Amino acid sequence: MTGRSTPGGFWCAEKATSTAEFALVATSFFLIFLGVMQFGIAMWAQDSLNFATQQAARCWAVGASACSTVALTQSYAASQAGGLNVPTSAFTVTTPACGHKVSASFSYQFVISGFFPYSPTFVSTACIP
Repeated sequence: MTGRSTPGGFWCAEKATSTAEFALVATSFFLIFLGVMQFGIAMWAQDSLNFATQQAARCWAVGASACSTVALTQSYAASQAGGLNVPTSAFTVTTPACGHKVSASFSYQFVISGFFPYSPTFVSTACIP
């Protein structure tokens, strides 16, 4: 038996202590790492939605042929969402007092859904005179 003697005379096993310590530390580290990565992906998704609404509002405000109707503006906004699978129905196009307004509401699904069982709703609005 390998080990060292304690003051009481009992033997203390030291064989697998580093493995147990690594298991505890690595598990905590990987959970924190995955949480940070998931948070970063969620922030990227919100930024992509903001970009899509801004670009669609600008396109509609300048009267580009890609945004000549509400349906075309919604399609253009969905195409500008940069990797997100946002349906065109998530975008609303209106003409309030501020000018040409494009709004979006998108229910985000986390990549690792087992750790994050809820799905936040991202909202973005852009209005160009």
